[in-house]
Amino acid sequence: MERKDGGRFMTTAGLDCGKTLTKSVWVREGEYVYTSTADVSLDNLLNKAKEDGVTKFHVAGVGYVDIAEKLNEFIVKQKEGNQADNERRLQAQGVKKYFSKENPLLSHFLVVSVGTGTSYTFINGETIDLFPIGNPIGGGTLYGRFQLMLAFGNENQNEKFSFAANLAERGKPQDILLQEAIPEYKGTKFGEKLILSNGAKLKRDSTVPDIYATDVNEIATTTLRDFWMMSFMPQYIPPKDIVFIGTTVARLPLLRKLLEDGQELLGKTFHFPEKAEYMLALGAYHASF
Repeated sequence: MERKDGGRFMTTAGLDCGKTLTKSVWVREGEYVYTSTADVSLDNLLNKAKEDGVTKFHVAGVGYVDIAEKLNEFIVKQKEGNQADNERRLQAQGVKKYFSKENPLLSHFLVVSVGTGTSYTFINGETIDLFPIGNPIGGGTLYGRFQLMLAFGNENQNEKFSFAANLAERGKPQDILLQEAIPEYKGTKFGEKLILSNGAKLKRDSTVPDIYATDVNEIATTTLRDFWMMSFMPQYIPPKDIVFIGTTVARLPLLRKLLEDGQELLGKTFHFPEKAEYMLALGAYHASF
């Protein structure tokens, strides 16, 4: 007999299978349990789920094929159809579920998922609209670039990422600002914030923290640029509220700071959910499969 907790079967968990990380959400004693392979191994994650009575996973994410054999002991449910579109819709459902408790008045917003790449999804009440073009610059970009500089031994890749993220906090982006190229903008908010060229000041003797900070700022810059471009598309004008999710945002404080620095230029309000990296797993947990 399946145990119930808060109206949900305790045997069910949502599983977000990314190309870099795997994350899961289930309920224990009325509270959500959040687990990621950024903190534990996949085997440990699955063992923790079994200990809490999980026997069934609602699976989402393009990385499922990479770990399918590990899930042989569980019942696996996956939505049919285009998996990339399913992932974004389930992310949106996870965000809606999160804000139904944390900020129930928030019903019209843009979800920005900074995962291996970056995607955009518009939510207006019950309507979910997928922006057709993504951004190839995201967390996967940083993983690759960080490893170029940290190619030592076979240390845990997530530990390398955390180490590099801490270094980036101590660096300064080596970009050319608009005010440096066009004197008329000197001292203005546009001149001080807008970037003419990412990484143009990097040199052979640039410090590792400065290199990493420049890499992180490239994600912030291209994401903010995408918002500007959307504003010229009547069907996809960004609403006032923009929600950022994904492990890259959750575990890179510098990225969040750089994004927040740009929201004044856009006249938008940015939101960063406490469990930003678990929105897909949360959406999968609550979905009907």
